[in-house]
Amino acid sequence: MVTLYHFDHPQSLQDEFFGWESDKMIEKFVAYADYVFKEYGNEVSLWTTINEPNQYCMYFNMLFALSGLVKASDVNIHRCMHNTILAHSKAYRLYQREYYPSQKGRVGATALLIHAEPQTASQQDIYAADAFNQLHCGQVLHPVVYGDYPDLVKKLTPSDQFIPFTPEEKAELEGSTDFIALNIYDGVKTEYSSTGYASRDNVPPVYDQLLENLPFVKFDKDGTALMVFDKISPEIMTRSLLWTWSQYGLPIVITENGYSGAGLQDHDRAAYFSVNLRNLVSTIRDYGVKVWVYCAWSLIDAFEWSAGFNRPFGLVYVDYKSGSLDRTLKQSSEFFIKLANSRKVPYVAPSTSATTVSSLISVFLPIVLLKISWE
Repeated sequence: MVTLYHFDHPQSLQDEFFGWESDKMIEKFVAYADYVFKEYGNEVSLWTTINEPNQYCMYFNMLFALSGLVKASDVNIHRCMHNTILAHSKAYRLYQREYYPSQKGRVGATALLIHAEPQTASQQDIYAADAFNQLHCGQVLHPVVYGDYPDLVKKLTPSDQFIPFTPEEKAELEGSTDFIALNIYDGVKTEYSSTGYASRDNVPPVYDQLLENLPFVKFDKDGTALMVFDKISPEIMTRSLLWTWSQYGLPIVITENGYSGAGLQDHDRAAYFSVNLRNLVSTIRDYGVKVWVYCAWSLIDAFEWSAGFNRPFGLVYVDYKSGSLDRTLKQSSEFFIKLANSRKVPYVAPSTSATTVSSLISVFLPIVLLKISWE
């Protein structure tokens, strides 16, 4: 499985027209995808086009604005997402037309899903959770399945930010993905704020522009989960899969799922994978959700953007500090070795400092793939 684009494009395109903020990027991406399909397509059975464009457009472009590299008025996360969606659909149609007849691969769209669950069963809290899910995740997934934005995106996005699809674009978009690819780490609980503007004290500032359009969405104390990756939340995998399956009804590929934490003795990383994989398999078994692939993030410690090398996700430690780049298996790697040998998901209890997880029996897991970034 190959991801065509993981947050890296030539600096010249950024300098010339601000990258994905411009529709000029669409043609550049399709030409690039054409080249990669042609050169490597005979060796690839699964493709994803653009890694979590919803998070890319918020995270990087808002960081550029917050750091003063660009004017905040030049950033429109909805325009950025709009361009990535069109680039995906055009690359998908190109593959179907030119390469699928001989290569028989599948092409999917990805998103970061930080699933919001209503704090209570009230209609207001349910609405707040749905609004966040649709504007954060559905905004990039709904068009490639149904050909247009979700109704809530149209309703809640201001007219000076919203860009509608043309009839021709809608026709090209509808059904332009073979599977839904998800990056899943954690989730949040939301409630409806009757005051009209909810506090954002516990929310990372890169979410500012998205949440300006959701003033009624109030996060619980775990709103920090929007950018925290070292927490074990047992219910997140099931909630995320069920939401995606009910929304789109397409096969799911989990392209990222992982836990950040330093050190070779990373017991809680193994506990994180244990609870997530057990809940993954039970969700498949109990609800009939179709999941094709699970990818752990990540095989080795890597560069993690604003966190640099200080947010390690790997099953394998890399010595960046000394510059030797020596690799050493972490304790958590034993979890996947046992899984491969036994064909069952080992139960690993979390440490006392981690979130308490209910004990579940080991269950059969057909396949686990480890994902690394394609440079």
